[in-house]
Amino acid sequence: AGGGSVELADATLALVRPYLGLPVESVRAVATPARCLLSIENLASFHDAASAAQAGSVLLIYTGGMPSPAWRAAYARILSQLPPTLPIHHWGDIDEGGFRIAAVLAATAQSAGHRLLPWMMSPAELPPDVVKQAKTPTSSAQSAMLRWAERCGWSELAVQLQQQPIQLEQESLDPALPD
Repeated sequence: AGGGSVELADATLALVRPYLGLPVESVRAVATPARCLLSIENLASFHDAASAAQAGSVLLIYTGGMPSPAWRAAYARILSQLPPTLPIHHWGDIDEGGFRIAAVLAATAQSAGHRLLPWMMSPAELPPDVVKQAKTPTSSAQSAMLRWAERCGWSELAVQLQQQPIQLEQESLDPALPD
C-alpha cells in the first residue's frame, strides 16, 4: 500500500488505494515517493494502516506473519532498489513470535543494505493505558523476546522490555504511522 509503482516480471503497475496484492515471485522493485517503509505482521493491522495512510507518505508491506523465503526474496529486491537513507520500520506483535519475525526481517534488510527499525513494539512508545492492560510474559517468553530483539540490533528496546515486560497483540493498538 502506498504511492508509486511496482515493477513486476512482465509489467509495471501503479500502486492503488487502499492496497494491491501481488504474487511475491513476480515483484522486482518498487518506485515510491514514500518517506519510509513499514512492514506489518498482521492483516487486520495492515488493513487499518492502509486505510489511515496518506497517499504516498508511507509504503506499507504486509508480511503475512512469518514471511516465506519467496516473500523475503521479494522484500530484499524491493529494499535493494530503495535509497539507503530511507527509514525501514517493522510493526509486529510484542511477543516471542513477533520478535522472531522481526529478526528474520532485520537479517533480510541488512543483506539489502538497510537497517530495520522497530515501530510501536516498545512499552515506551505505547499509551500508558494500553501498557497497563498488556499481559506479562512468562520468564522464558521474555528471555526469547529479549534475545530476538538483540538479534534485530534493538538493544534499547530490549532494555525497555526488560524494565517493563509486556506481551501485546498488534491488533489491540490503533494504527499510527511513522512521521
